[in-house]
This record gives sequence, C-alpha cells and structure tokens, in this order.
Amino acid sequence: MYPILRRLEKQELLESKWDTNDTRPRKYYMLSPTGKEVYRQLCQEWQMMTVRLESLIRGGSDDGSS
Repeated sequence: MYPILRRLEKQELLESKWDTNDTRPRKYYMLSPTGKEVYRQLCQEWQMMTVRLESLIRGGSDDGSS
C-alpha cells in the first residue's frame, strides 16, 4: 500500500503531513487539489459507464437512451 501512496504523492494527487504528537510519528495522506479534480472526473466517467451498461442490460443502445 505504501508504494502506491508514495507514487500518488509523487504524481501530486496526494498530499501528506506528519503528526508527531503521539508516541510514534504518523503520516497522514489527503487528496491534493489536483487529486480532487482527478477524482471528480473519474466519478463522472464511472457514472457514464454505469448508465451505458444499464442501458445495454435493458436492451437499449449504448448511448444512454433506451
């Protein structure tokens, strides 16, 4: 998991910060502004694909219309 987190951070999709208040330091990851935009775009693509697949399952065309 940590190699993936480091890769996403290197791609500037994640930001991280260290918390040293506890007995051992912890690194927290959060979406960067770029990461939030990519996430939003991926969600839109997922929704469009879901609509197309549901239409195909119902026997309609793949453009979202039945």
